[in-house]
Amino acid sequence: MLLLSRPPRSLARYVRLLPYPWNLVLLLAALLAGAYVWWQVTGGWGERPGKPYGRVIPYPRHERGAPMIFITAKFRVVPEQADRWMEIAGDFTRATRAEPGCLWFDWSRSVEDPTEYVLVEAFRDGAAGAAHVQSPHFRAAQSELPQHLVETPRVISQSVDQDDWSELGEMKVAGPGA
Repeated sequence: MLLLSRPPRSLARYVRLLPYPWNLVLLLAALLAGAYVWWQVTGGWGERPGKPYGRVIPYPRHERGAPMIFITAKFRVVPEQADRWMEIAGDFTRATRAEPGCLWFDWSRSVEDPTEYVLVEAFRDGAAGAAHVQSPHFRAAQSELPQHLVETPRVISQSVDQDDWSELGEMKVAGPGA
């Protein structure tokens, strides 16, 4: 406890004026102040209910200024038409992929439920997404596709500060061509 018995020379003249128990109070106050600053900088001690671990640091905005619109939708197709779904949605898919603001528009079929198709689509920005929803081929799909579905499609739509896919760092591939 060298620190408690003899403070550094820079503080010695101030601490010397206080009775010995106040040395402990000053040390405790300095430790608490340091802990508070650390808490503010790092965002806390760890996982807390309703709070993310540490501070959330957003991706920097791209030069283009607007976040892309990223949409994932699940379509449950009538079982008798599930094998023909790509043909049924073909015109809509080709027309959407030809839109200038469409980044991608990709269908996948579930390996567990052959009647479920997942659509992953992205648009350059909100204006491109709005143009897509107002397009003639979207309106045609609104009237034609529901008759082939079991239920209303479920969707997740988010604005994302990216303009392309990022690498999945947790599964980094090492070796030639990676």
